[in-house]
Amino acid sequence: MATIVAILEAEMEVIGIRQLKDHATQILRKVREEGAEYQVTYHGKVIARIGPIVPEQQQPIQQGDIWAEWDDLAEEIGKHWPEGVSAVDAIRDVRRERGRPKPTGLPL
Repeated sequence: MATIVAILEAEMEVIGIRQLKDHATQILRKVREEGAEYQVTYHGKVIARIGPIVPEQQQPIQQGDIWAEWDDLAEEIGKHWPEGVSAVDAIRDVRRERGRPKPTGLPL
């Protein structure tokens, strides 16, 4: 992995902060139009990299994945939920604290 990083860094143009400040428009244009990449240095030490953003490939979400996430969330909530308190009781308490009236037509 370090070898790959070294190869990628070798292909980047190195610019100092002053050069970046003086030529920011031209540098960013090259990044946008040509995909150029730069290492920005301060007193000879690399402090930043400038390059194009590569959009991530969006993968379709599988329905099973969504349910698995809900199950994980329910398990995490369950770890911290006070014993003997139902969700209905918790909602009633929150509504009382906030002064919300009980909704009509709902059996809470």
